[in-house]
Amino acid sequence: MENTRDLLKFDFLELQEAAKLLTARKTIFDNTKLLSDNIALEFNPSSGLVFLVDEDYNVAIMEDGILVDFHSLSGTGIEGSMIVLMEQFDNGSIIDDDDLEQFNTLKEIYGGLHGDASSISGNVSNISGNVSNISGNVDDSEITVKI
Repeated sequence: MENTRDLLKFDFLELQEAAKLLTARKTIFDNTKLLSDNIALEFNPSSGLVFLVDEDYNVAIMEDGILVDFHSLSGTGIEGSMIVLMEQFDNGSIIDDDDLEQFNTLKEIYGGLHGDASSISGNVSNISGNVSNISGNVDDSEITVKI
């Protein structure tokens, strides 16, 4: 089955996921770097995934309550968020020359990430200084932002 943008073909769970995507867009929970113009909701009936896609076919998904870009490496087809790609790189799965070039370009887009994927995740209890990007899980916690 092909992806659809027809909301009548979205069931209740897919509509809930669509609401999460739209609610996260342009908030502190939006960690996308690649989405541009003419963004639409799409649903893949085969996988059950609901995602945002732009006119250049950049894709964004919800991952642990954060809206993130979804990547597909052109050489081997390895796909996932940047954190997933970092994990794949750390465990030696990204070895194809085209994939490595694409992965290194993505690292530059995301600010030169380096080291283990574990170094870009975890619990944060106190943040001070200049913060340009925050990602993580937020459940029923109170958030205060001072500018």
